[in-house]
Amino acid sequence: MRIAEIPAEIGLQRTYYARTAEQYDAWHVHEADEHSTACKIVSALLPLLGARTVLDVGSGTGRAASILSELNPELWVCAVDPVQALIEKARQKLQGKVIVSDGGRLPFRDSAYDVTIATGILHHVRNPDAIIREMIRVSRLAVFISDGNVFGTGSKITRLVKGALYDLGLWRAVKFIQTLGKGYSVLDGDGIAYSYSVFFSYHLLAQHAAMTFNIPLDTNVHGRLRASRLFSAQHHLVCAIKDGGIK
Repeated sequence: MRIAEIPAEIGLQRTYYARTAEQYDAWHVHEADEHSTACKIVSALLPLLGARTVLDVGSGTGRAASILSELNPELWVCAVDPVQALIEKARQKLQGKVIVSDGGRLPFRDSAYDVTIATGILHHVRNPDAIIREMIRVSRLAVFISDGNVFGTGSKITRLVKGALYDLGLWRAVKFIQTLGKGYSVLDGDGIAYSYSVFFSYHLLAQHAAMTFNIPLDTNVHGRLRASRLFSAQHHLVCAIKDGGIK
């Protein structure tokens, strides 16, 4: 894709990351943050899968790749991200392969990696399923997604209203109106952000997996909604295990 063809919001997001690369880890990466927790869970699952290679898609400064490499020293980990400034930060941490690449067009053959993982990137893109399809394609054993869940924020009534709007097929229309036609918001601490839930992509992962399950990372509601997969937490880890994945 030529630079002139990149949609405006993608250009804004990449510019944001290039400008904030030096502060990225201080702002977003902490030992107990939701995505670091997700990576530790994935790390515990990797031996059960017999995984030896992992691709970190939209790696940023290499959070997931770093954690997985540290906890599983035998792994071969590759990190890819479209922003050169973030990749340079990742190269300072990682000994594996680190390359500039668009997650929607990964430069790898089918089933090139045992496992792919994406942490906190899908709410930044207009078409997250394009990235997930690529992750499914290049994964032999499993795909792991750690990201936000818009239905797990706000009051109980707000969560239920959001769920109802989604069930009625009105979610996109409401977000179009709220964002004055852009479809996204611009946040000081996160750049371009779409109103996203990991459950938007759940069906796609399930179509290509023998086993699909989610793990809430920050259950934040009480009562009956606490037991609800959709409403219980703001962040989830979704695990999609392909045929032959669990040993």
